[in-house]
Amino acid sequence: MMTGRWGLLLAASLVAVAATSGAAQDRTQDRTQTRDPTTHTGAPGVGDQDRTRDRDQLEDVLKVDGKLSATEIESVGSDLDGYHEQGGNQEQFRAMVRNSVGEGCSGVCLCEAVRSMNQFMSHGQSAVQARESLGNIQREQRQQREQKKLALSDQQKQEQLRQRTMERAREQDRERTREHSPGSAGGQGAGAGAPQGGGKQGGK
Repeated sequence: MMTGRWGLLLAASLVAVAATSGAAQDRTQDRTQTRDPTTHTGAPGVGDQDRTRDRDQLEDVLKVDGKLSATEIESVGSDLDGYHEQGGNQEQFRAMVRNSVGEGCSGVCLCEAVRSMNQFMSHGQSAVQARESLGNIQREQRQQREQKKLALSDQQKQEQLRQRTMERAREQDRERTREHSPGSAGGQGAGAGAPQGGGKQGGK
């Protein structure tokens, strides 16, 4: 009998030790997972590395093709990020920079061109369409300067470009509103058809 009781006590002790050991291992695993640097420290992932690489490429275009200083490039950092987020690519960006410089838009004016292209894209245009819209404005401004024989500073060109971009963006918004307005086409068709019908009746 004594041997039986000692056996039961020994078995119970082993079960308790095993349970305690298992709980300790679970706590150790929890602490290990909590300290996992890839999960909890916010370490940059592949997406962040891609964005940094794309940003560096655009900055290199501004430095090499646009001849901008580090301070000027830094001033348009958020616009470079926005350009990529809206689907812009390096080829269209480089074409815009070279075209702007060719139209006499450099320095702070070129910085404004970057903002203008980003603004056009935020109003629904593709990178190609935004570059064309910007190019049209710059050609118009250059022609006006040549006709009036004006020698403007980069700051003055920057301000003109900013104003023209805002005006053109508002025009684009109004055009999109008209295109998406319910029944706009039908209303125009009904208005055009009514006088014609009246004229036929009068002729009879």
